Amino acid sequence: MAELLPEEMNLEKDKLGQSLLKKNIISEDTLKRALRLKEQEDTTKKRSLAQILVSDFNIDHDSVFSEVADLYGFKKISLVHENINKG
Repeated sequence: MAELLPEEMNLEKDKLGQSLLKKNIISEDTLKRALRLKEQEDTTKKRSLAQILVSDFNIDHDSVFSEVADLYGFKKISLVHENINKG
């Protein structure tokens, strides 16, 4: 069995990345590039994978952070069909 490179180990460990891959929200290439960027960032301004995907790779914000909410068990509320009065 071949040893995994550090980049490949990160791919397998990253739950958010794996979930986004399974749902075809991102490609494996995008995930690899985003994880590489995350590792290279200055430690004083470390961003999350979600932040990097949205800001640097233009992945849909709602798709990414909806997946974050699912992974952490946050409740989601959809206001799409709600009538909000501007008062």
